[in-house]
Amino acid sequence: MRKKLKYLIILCAAVIVAIVFICDNVIRNSSKKFVFSDIDKIQYNKVGLLLGTSKYLKSGQIN
Repeated sequence: MRKKLKYLIILCAAVIVAIVFICDNVIRNSSKKFVFSDIDKIQYNKVGLLLGTSKYLKSGQIN
């Protein structure tokens, strides 16, 4: 009984790890065209969204 439970836990862990990797690859591939590493490749837009920035600078001014 313990041997079957051990194999079941290992199988469930392997399935969970596989699902996480598959989800990561699907998200990475579908968002590839929206992520830019080179400024020159970004198309001109009137507005943009920059993630990971603060609303205010250290001096207290709006960023």
